[in-house]
Amino acid sequence: MEKDGEVTIATIVAIALAVVLLVFLVYGFSVGWGNFWDKITDFGGNNVNLDTIRQACSMACMLGGGSDFCVQERSLTIQKGKTTLGSCFDFSEKNPSLGIEECDTCSMASGGCTVGGALDENCDGVSDKVDEVTGEDLLSISMEELLYFEDSEDSEIYSEEECVSGLEQRKIALEIPDKLCYWEAMSEVYDEKCENLNNEDISKIFENKKEYRELNNP
Repeated sequence: MEKDGEVTIATIVAIALAVVLLVFLVYGFSVGWGNFWDKITDFGGNNVNLDTIRQACSMACMLGGGSDFCVQERSLTIQKGKTTLGSCFDFSEKNPSLGIEECDTCSMASGGCTVGGALDENCDGVSDKVDEVTGEDLLSISMEELLYFEDSEDSEIYSEEECVSGLEQRKIALEIPDKLCYWEAMSEVYDEKCENLNNEDISKIFENKKEYRELNNP
């Protein structure tokens, strides 16, 4: 039998649940429900969260949250080891294969996503850094690293195919002439398919290029 002034266990439990629910709602509305579910998913480690992001983006669009869909950044793990940072708009605009539907609430152009601070224009979890290496940067790395350029931020080794795709841009930056089988040697040097250039010849070209830059850019 209850005495006057006593608080039952059921009442205490009800109050505790009400407080937890209140904290849950306040936190969810303050950080955004999309980010809230992202954080819950992240507790499990580097897990694929594409379905979670897809649902969060769909809800953001349905609720008319222009900021939530167009601007709010979300960490998307496409597969283990491939995580990119961007908005729902970036994902839907730059990588339709993700299955994130477009939303007509955004009026700006998408600049793409980022991976470790580097541009990931296609929002596929692969940094575009290898394609942005300048001529000066190339002079500071060894010949062995030219085809298999290592990104110091994510320690990813790019395949020969990925590196070869950026060779033409590097060629222009270095002002390399179309002679001596040089450019073909860049992609085939390890197979020794270039008859009139060897590693020593290629290294010499880079040494001369570096000396030229130092003399003409004091």
